[in-house]
Amino acid sequence: MNLRSAFLAGLLAVGMASSASRAGAEDAPAAAPTIAVITAMPPRPTADRGTSTTAPGTMEAGTGAVAAAARDPLRRPGWSYELRRWMMTSRIYAAAGLPPPLPGEGLRAAGAAPRALATASPGRLPEGLVTFLLMGTDRRAQERIWRTDTLLMVFFQPETGQVGLLSVPRDLWVSIPGYGAGRINTADYLGEAAGLPPGELPRRVLAQNLGFAPDHVLRLDLEGFVRLIDALGGIDVPVDCLLEDFFFDPGNLGGEVALTLEPGIRHMDGQLALRYARSRWGSSDFERARRQQRVARSLLREARSLGTLRRVPDVWRALTPYLRADLAASDVARLALQVAKVRDHLQLRSRVLQFPDLEDWTAPDGSAVLLLHPESLEGVLADLLGPAANPATPRAAAVPVYDATGRSGWEQLVALRLGESGWAAGKLTRRAEAAESLVFHRPEAAVAAARLARDLGLGPQALRAAGDWTAAPPEAALWIQVGTDWRACPHP
Repeated sequence: MNLRSAFLAGLLAVGMASSASRAGAEDAPAAAPTIAVITAMPPRPTADRGTSTTAPGTMEAGTGAVAAAARDPLRRPGWSYELRRWMMTSRIYAAAGLPPPLPGEGLRAAGAAPRALATASPGRLPEGLVTFLLMGTDRRAQERIWRTDTLLMVFFQPETGQVGLLSVPRDLWVSIPGYGAGRINTADYLGEAAGLPPGELPRRVLAQNLGFAPDHVLRLDLEGFVRLIDALGGIDVPVDCLLEDFFFDPGNLGGEVALTLEPGIRHMDGQLALRYARSRWGSSDFERARRQQRVARSLLREARSLGTLRRVPDVWRALTPYLRADLAASDVARLALQVAKVRDHLQLRSRVLQFPDLEDWTAPDGSAVLLLHPESLEGVLADLLGPAANPATPRAAAVPVYDATGRSGWEQLVALRLGESGWAAGKLTRRAEAAESLVFHRPEAAVAAARLARDLGLGPQALRAAGDWTAAPPEAALWIQVGTDWRACPHP
């Protein structure tokens, strides 16, 4: 036995002995074979899941390390050491052929009691609905352990052209069949390491915890994402909030590259789109999910082009080395034809599974995770899919948008906000610059107009009767004038 093998054997023996001692202490029956399970890297401690605004490495004069850590959990003392230790341990487990650490099955925090997980029952989904689970993995070449930190459910109704996007947070604490409780982003690797077909365990997890299983599962790695965007010639992405971040780049001086994106419509190649979708500095995982949905929306807009639809089978085959899916090329061609039939009236709605549908919880190992309120899922799906089945829903009618900002492309930012709030954007029209953002409505749409003003970040003072409109009014019951005072970013 060489030195490396002895080192691995020693570490694994210690882990197994520790696991066995814990099992004995809890009077649990011995399992065969015994597999050592360690706790995953502890998350950054934070009082809430809000936005971090402290710049990297900054510290006010006269304050100690503890105070600095409280303001900036990304740079708390010892964090980089814990990260390196976790990465080293993960590589050791991977080299030994063991499954990755499952959160919550390691050292138990004092006073942390296990919590029962309830299963959501979202009710019957519309007939003919085709569902997909799109997973983005952080796996790179030669790596054997990965997480699927991007989990996006896609609901497509071929008959109506209705498309719904639902982002599932990576920290969602779920029941994983055969493994106990853990973060949902661990399920894909656990299933594949156990020899299940690709995507089978995530499918079972969704069925058991959210009440529905996707028809198809697709997993794309980082390189595949970049190649997909580049194969389409890039995409135009609406950026509503200023984005500033740094990314690892070994080819650049200092090993990092800075990224700054101002609000507006930005054309992105694959590398820029990847950075935009993965950025986490100064924002939350929920905001990152919204950015990922904007990229998905841009891809769908590109797919409305007949030229792009004809290229789908070729693009699919080119992505094969970077993609794991239960779809054949013939299935993809059939889906492309279905999209082509409804491309002129595609309706896209999106939701991020977040508060108040979720609540913060501390897992037995002290990790900060999220629990789903199962009863809320039916309402979430109703927002995504309901209008197509119930035309009387106030948000079902498309809302015309008049762009009076004087800024190019901002009407698309308004359409983006409407879609994220459950509204459908109607005809987009440019008009002379105006100072105020206003919501005009007919008497029967007064309640819906108040809700629309709230969703756009406008107060009740923005409501106007249809008679106050100075031009020929649209046929819609309510419409929007977006003025120079409108804030593209929904957050201060």
